[in-house]
Amino acid sequence: MIGPRVPSLPSFLRPSLMYPCWVHGHTHQQFDYRVRSCRVVSNPRGYVNWSGRIENKAFDPGLVIDVQALAENDSS
Repeated sequence: MIGPRVPSLPSFLRPSLMYPCWVHGHTHQQFDYRVRSCRVVSNPRGYVNWSGRIENKAFDPGLVIDVQALAENDSS
């Protein structure tokens, strides 16, 4: 099991342990980038303020990542 955080993502992603996608939280803004062949994604909602608005206006509640498609694309 991987702990609640990975202090150094690039060194964790060794060629023998490549994953098609790494999804993480604990950020306050969107990220969608690649480390080698691994797609790294963060889609945080953020806090809700007293008026009921969410902190991150770019949050996408409908975001879906097709991990199987990513894995198939990487293996071809």
